[in-house]
This record gives sequence, structure tokens and C-alpha cells, in this order.
Amino acid sequence: MAEREAALVAWRHLLHAVRRRERLAEQKTGLTGAQLFALRQLVTYPGVTIGELGRLTSTDASSISVVVSRLLDKGVAQRVRDPLDQRRWRLHATEAGVARLERAPDSADLLLADAIATLPAKSRSTLARQLEALAEAVEGTGQPVNEEQRKATRD
Repeated sequence: MAEREAALVAWRHLLHAVRRRERLAEQKTGLTGAQLFALRQLVTYPGVTIGELGRLTSTDASSISVVVSRLLDKGVAQRVRDPLDQRRWRLHATEAGVARLERAPDSADLLLADAIATLPAKSRSTLARQLEALAEAVEGTGQPVNEEQRKATRD
């Protein structure tokens, strides 16, 4: 029970740190964490389509459409017709978008990636598996392996 409680406290601490970081970034830039992440991808991969941006950010089509709409409305991204296929739109960060990114503090996802990179490969692999199992459990897709684990999740 103490180990489980310690893990929950550590998890809450991590979530709180991520939220604090996102609030700080939003105060400095006027952009949410999701918007900043998408805008970073537009700077790194100029000219992507909305579908490609969705894949780069691991975001479903309807959610990335909302994020892109907000970026366009704020003037930090622009759509340009694909010169090879006039039916397609390509997305780019604007100068204003690049300027906002320069004002933004390092995001929680970048800091987490850097911290994870310092772990030994085996620990990174274990962490990835454990986080995936936790995500599946929260989504309701994961199944406790045995009755002991099932009871432990209820305590």
C-alpha cells in the first residue's frame, strides 16, 4: 500500500509540474501547450499537411483541426496552396509564430524527453511499457493479469 501511494504521489507531482509549465508557457505566449507543440512541428517541418501534422503530434483529425484553426486565427500559422496539387493546403509557421516560440519556455514534453534520454536504455524501455500499461488501465482497455492485481487496484 505504501509503494502504491508513493507512486500516486509521484504521478500527481509530475502532472502538477506539467500543468504549471503549460500555464507558464500560455502566460508568456498566449498559446496552449497543444498549440505550442503543433507550432513547433510547423517550424521543424514547414509545409506539412494537416494530416501529417496530426501524425507528428499523435493527435486525431478533429482535434488537430481545432488546434490548427486556433493557430490560424491567432496569426501564428498560415495555409498555403500546394504548388503541385492545388487541392491541398500546406501549413507554415508565420514570423509571429516563430517569435512566440522564441518567447516560450521549454515545454514539459521537451524537458521530459531530455530527462528520459538520460535514463539507461533498459530503463527507458521499461518506463515506456509501464506508462503504456497505465494508459491502457485508465482508458479501460487494460486488464489486470490476475485476481491479486485486480484486488490491488481496488484498494
